[in-house]
Amino acid sequence: MLYFLDSDIVNDHLAENRAATALLEQLAPEGIAVSIITYMETYQGVLRGPQPESARSKFHTFLTTVAVLPF
Repeated sequence: MLYFLDSDIVNDHLAENRAATALLEQLAPEGIAVSIITYMETYQGVLRGPQPESARSKFHTFLTTVAVLPF
């Protein structure tokens, strides 16, 4: 089963929220994905944050294990 993530959980994970990270670790073996819309929402937040370069690096690392589904 593939789990489709919303930007809220992705943002929480990138902010190092332990509960969000634990949930993603639990779901990952069955597969997780984000839509291109979630990708863009999250990327916008990354660019507007206080440390965009660091946040961009974290986001790209996250995307190495998560599928981005087209529109």
